[in-house]
Amino acid sequence: MVFHPERVAAPSVASYHQIAWSVLQFWHDVDPAPWPGTVAKDPHTPHWTMCFLGVQIFVNISNPAHRRRRSRNLGPALTLVINPRERFDKVAGDTPAGWKIRQRIRERIEAYDGLAHSPALGSYEAGEIEWRQYGLMESNEPRTDRCPFKMRRDAALEDTEQPNAIPAASGQQVSHNG
Repeated sequence: MVFHPERVAAPSVASYHQIAWSVLQFWHDVDPAPWPGTVAKDPHTPHWTMCFLGVQIFVNISNPAHRRRRSRNLGPALTLVINPRERFDKVAGDTPAGWKIRQRIRERIEAYDGLAHSPALGSYEAGEIEWRQYGLMESNEPRTDRCPFKMRRDAALEDTEQPNAIPAASGQQVSHNG
């Protein structure tokens, strides 16, 4: 999902992450499907992953504010690269072959970025925290922030009103209708 850079822009990696998380929160809030029972509900615990329509997904938040971590800068726009979680688990799962693939990918990322791969990168199947992998920071310093994602209350499932705008990091509204 690519956001037009004239409609969605931010001054920093963290600000772009905030916008992306507001989009993910919106999707969750309007998702008609229940949260899968096999997925943790707290993003700070192992085996949490974003879900939509009952499908576990991995979201790569890429944005133009990335300068050092070039692998997370896909051009002038905020871009969410969305993959079903099962694709990662089949190709680069928690197996010797999967570890080898992940190692090869990380080596290529390090060569391209010119810095060590982010320590936030891990393995979902091994129970490592997923949300930090969605939006990597520029440096490899330990992160102390918390995931902004909030599980909706059961009552929200019955709410038929859907908001028509996503709150942006700047406090402005970003239309999700185009």
